[in-house]
This record gives sequence, structure tokens and C-alpha cells, in this order.
Amino acid sequence: MRLKDLTLREKVYKTFIMNTNHMKGTGTLKEYFEKYPIGGLYFSRGAVRDLIEMQEGSSVVRSDFVKACRKASKYPLVVCADGANIGDEGLPACQTEALGAADSEELAYLYGKALGMQMNYNDVDWLLGPCIDMPLNRCADTVSCSMSDDPEVTVKIYSQVVKGLQDQNVAATVKHFPGIGTHHVNMHLAPGKNVLPFEEWMKTYGYTYQKMFEAGAMCTMTSHISLNSYSDKSDFGGLSIATYSKDLTIGLLKEKLGFDGVVVTDAMTMGGCSVGDQIEQSVAAFACGADFILWPPIEAGERIIEELESGRIPMERLDDAIERIQRFLDRLGIDEKEREFSEVDATFVDDVMKETISKGITLVRNKQGNLPITTEKKRILVDLITPQVTNNITNKKLEHAEYFTQLLREQGFEVDFKWNYSCFVESSMQEEIGEYDAVLVLLDTPFAAGIFKDGFNSVWSVHLMPMSKKIILNFGSPFFIDDYYPQEETFVQVNSEMNRTSVEAVVDAILGRAEMTGKLQVKVHGVSMLAK
Repeated sequence: MRLKDLTLREKVYKTFIMNTNHMKGTGTLKEYFEKYPIGGLYFSRGAVRDLIEMQEGSSVVRSDFVKACRKASKYPLVVCADGANIGDEGLPACQTEALGAADSEELAYLYGKALGMQMNYNDVDWLLGPCIDMPLNRCADTVSCSMSDDPEVTVKIYSQVVKGLQDQNVAATVKHFPGIGTHHVNMHLAPGKNVLPFEEWMKTYGYTYQKMFEAGAMCTMTSHISLNSYSDKSDFGGLSIATYSKDLTIGLLKEKLGFDGVVVTDAMTMGGCSVGDQIEQSVAAFACGADFILWPPIEAGERIIEELESGRIPMERLDDAIERIQRFLDRLGIDEKEREFSEVDATFVDDVMKETISKGITLVRNKQGNLPITTEKKRILVDLITPQVTNNITNKKLEHAEYFTQLLREQGFEVDFKWNYSCFVESSMQEEIGEYDAVLVLLDTPFAAGIFKDGFNSVWSVHLMPMSKKIILNFGSPFFIDDYYPQEETFVQVNSEMNRTSVEAVVDAILGRAEMTGKLQVKVHGVSMLAK
């Protein structure tokens, strides 16, 4: 099958990547794909309900549904995902903060290889990652997804991730063009901005994208982010975001930076691109240079066909998309034959994720000599600082914190656990804290520690505790080192989210069973105080 030989309608729908959650209705999957010969599917873990050919109220594993779609489609489908682990027990990918802190190109390649194996296990062709954004604004609430604010470090590590991933025959996507990290607004909610002067942008974000293209990244995701220093022109809806900017997607990305791979939009359901009509939004994204449209309403295909037939969208725009998609499929080996996925070594994947988490732990300050914790410190208070948000998220964090206390108890310590400990009265606090030999603060809050009242009160209380007993274990933003804890004398930056594996690694580190060799990869004012 060559895409150039398809009908106009088939070509247009080849640019559509549908979310399986949207594939509801009556009839059969074969009928659906005959009517809508889409290019691909978005995969995510978990059960799905009420989808085509599924009995009403039934629940199936999503990978089974994707396999059924592949079988029913006349043409091969490409399947993408933001991530997927191996089975129910396999470790999910650790945060790339830890990968940056580990500062190893060899480990970065293995990490990419492990990601590729996770995709192969789930029959996924294409990962919507890695995120190569840089945290140049410490108040960006996506900062925890960023590895380093140094473009050289970013290139060194991520180029190896791309190579390791694509050596497993899984396409890598570099995102979010033109780059998150200079502005506080989250593009999931509202239009984001990259506020750098263009000359500075070329030295930072532009440089990293060019290096990722040299490393062979097969896909770039444009996002709902503007770069007004290059172009403030909007081609749709008054928004100068890359999604609706020919200047950014075609002029800058494809022509000036020379990207010859496939361009996919960020999800077209996000608030950052919304102007009230999702069909017209998807039409505009295609017209402005996107080759794949992520999560469009299926009806948008008919409108794109109308615009092409009328000449309002030039046929060359479709030709460019089809040519790029064909190269993408060819590199992945996707054709009429059944796709062959690479071998998977689940033990290797888990070992790589564990090693990355462990090597990413960074000892920032140890002025009091509180670390490692010795057996003389019998009584320990563990204080988890995390806000009450959705029950599922909060319950998971509580579960992991309680596992942390269990691990300490197994080592012979007497441990009490509190969630968002709060006490503002000095005399009362000294009485309560006095019976403990050490206080371990598990900090796991959003980018601003005081954004929720429960976290606000607990952070306040922590600062009143005596330095001789206090150890901060930060699972959150590395900028907390400066912004909320500049005076704290015992501080560990974990560089991973709180989960069972990271908790186990932290216990090994604070008990001295594993050396904390991680490096901070963001600039903080307290850098001169870093432990060597």
C-alpha cells in the first residue's frame, strides 16, 4: 500500500489519530473503518467501556480493543501512546528529572531502550515523547516533567533516549514545540507562551530541536504555545499558537529548522487551543501544517475534504502530509504485512528504571551531619506534605508514604506517621517533637508549596522544627531548594515522583546503603551549598 494511491477521502483520514475513548456507537469495527479510514489510534492503559462491538456496559483491556481495530481496518494503523508499562506489575517510566540527575549517556540510551520495550510489549508503534522542554521559569506547573535548564545537558541525554527508543523500532516524538518552560500558563488549560526573544530561543529551544533532528527523532509535536518573537500572526481563532500558525509549523519548524519527519498536533481537546468549535479547530491545525491530528472529532475529515476541493486549503498541504506520513510508516516497517514487534525483557526494563531512580537521588545539603541515619536515632516522625486533591492521587501518595514508614520499621526504628503535620505554637511543637530523634519530611506538592491550604500550614510548621532533627526529602520541584527551603540544612532532592520504587531507593540512600550521586541540573541560588 502506498498512500499516494489512495482516494482523496482516504488520504485525509490518514491524518487522523483517534482516541479509542471516542470510538463509541453501534455497528461493527469493520464498518467504522470503511467509513472512516483513519491513520491511527491513541493507546492508554486500563479498561474501556461501551466501544464499538463491545457489549453495552462491558469492559475490556484497551490493548485487546486496539488489536481488534488493527484486524478490522482495511489499511495498517499506527498506534501511539504517552506511555505504557509492562503488564500490571511492571514499573512505569520514572521521571526524566532522575535521568538528568544521573547524568549518564549510557544510562540514557538504556532508558530509551527500556521505553521501547514497554511500547513493544503493548504493540505500540510510536511514543509521544520524550518531552525536551526546559524549566526556564520555575513557576511553570509542568516543571516536574523537565530534566534540565541547560540545552547542552538536554541534548546530551535526550539524543541518547531517542536513539535507544528508535533502536527498538519505536518512533520518538520530541515535544512540545516551540517549547514549554518560560511561562507559567499550562497549555492544557489555556494558550501557552514561549516568551524568549527569538535569538535566545534559537540558542536554547531551537538548538535542542535541531540536535534532536540530527539524532533521528521521527516526529515533532507542536503544541498550543506561541512564540511571538518569531511570529505573532494567527491563522485561526485569534490565537498565535503553533497549532494555528503556518509561520511556526511550516516556516520555522519544517523550513528554517529543516525538520523532514512527521508533525503531530497536541491533543485538540485541550483548553489551550479551544475557540469553541472542535471541528474547525482540527481543520485549521491541518491547514497550518500538521501532518497528524491528535484526537480530532471524526466529522472534521469531511470539512477538510470540502476545504481541499474548494481550493481554500491547497492540495500541496495534503501532499506534504501524505509524503511525510509515508516516510514515517516506511521507517517503522508498517505496510500490509503484520507488524513485527521487538523482543521484550521485562527484568531489563525494571532494572533500568530502578537504576535511574537510584542514581538520580541528589544530596543537596547535609550541614548538620544528619545523614546517613544511624541506629542511634531510634524514634522517627515521618511527615508527609501533600495536598488533599482527588482521592485516587492522594490515596496513592498516602499508600507510598506508609510503605516508607514500614521499611524504616523493618530496620528496627520506631516510626510515627503524620499527614500534613501542623502546629504553629512553639512550646506545643517542642513538646511534640521533643520525643523524636529525627523528623523526615516527605515533600510531595505541586510547583507552589502553598497552593493548597493543607500543604501551606504544614510547610509553615516544618520551618519551626529544630534543624538538628530535620531531613527534607523532596519529591517535588527542585526549585523548592531556593523558594521554600533556602535555610534548611539537610535536604535531599529525589528527582522522582513518590512510588514504591523511589521510596525503596530513598530508604537505601538515607540509611547509607547507597551513595547519593545525582547532580542538580537546574540553576538554584543555593548551588554553592551543594554537598560534594
